[in-house]
Amino acid sequence: MHIQSPNTTINPAHNGTHTSEVRATSLVPDASYLLAGEYSQSGFDLIITNPAGEQFVVADYFAQDPPPNLMLASGVGLSPEMVRALLHLPFTDDLLFAGPAAG
Repeated sequence: MHIQSPNTTINPAHNGTHTSEVRATSLVPDASYLLAGEYSQSGFDLIITNPAGEQFVVADYFAQDPPPNLMLASGVGLSPEMVRALLHLPFTDDLLFAGPAAG
């Protein structure tokens, strides 16, 4: 099953200085995606695969600055920084591995 995220919504949030800040959010269908999902990137899209193998796509997640918070309807969520930490990034050509010198 493949689920496409609905349009991103805007919710107000408060920071430590008591001024209002507008932060975009994207609703995730259920906790299995948010808490046990595998996170990957395809172009500008964020793809979350839950343990049952179902995918939820947040279209243009990486095209937004900053990316939206991922939220459940209950209000529990992940910040973009938390999503980045969970993201499985493939190795790139500029990655170097430690080991014996070639020779």
